[in-house]
Amino acid sequence: MTTAELIALIKPLLERLRKYMKNKEVFDIVHQIEAHQKELEAKVIEGESEIVRLKTAHAQEIAQLKEEHAAEIAKLNEKDEKMFLHSSKRSELETQILLLLAKNSALETEQIRVATGQGVAANQYHLDEMRSAHLIKQSSGYNLETYWHLTHNGRGYLVQNGLIK
Repeated sequence: MTTAELIALIKPLLERLRKYMKNKEVFDIVHQIEAHQKELEAKVIEGESEIVRLKTAHAQEIAQLKEEHAAEIAKLNEKDEKMFLHSSKRSELETQILLLLAKNSALETEQIRVATGQGVAANQYHLDEMRSAHLIKQSSGYNLETYWHLTHNGRGYLVQNGLIK
């Protein structure tokens, strides 16, 4: 039972005892209980104030730590993203496409599809996945044909996985 609940129980009991305060012994007991009640109420108020103070101090400390370490967190997030781009394993088909692009400066969508033996939809899916991962990029030719190129991240993936020297 909490202190506040005890205080709530004591108050009605004191009211009942006041009816019998003609007796000196009961009168003294009631006054002792009232004194303890006031002491408990003061401690509850003090405790609640301390809780508010601690919560405020905690929130300020967290905000300060976030501010102090924001640059470090951003740097680690960037490093994690780069590691993910370079070290996450690509499918054999995507690795084959990356190697084709490493050997050729640019290839058309259809050339990649024919070289890997994929269907049109599967070919586009893998190209889109690798473009989203910043491993390849696309450009348009004079006749609006799409050319694919290896990016720095794509070359980095191949180097870090020992696929090119």
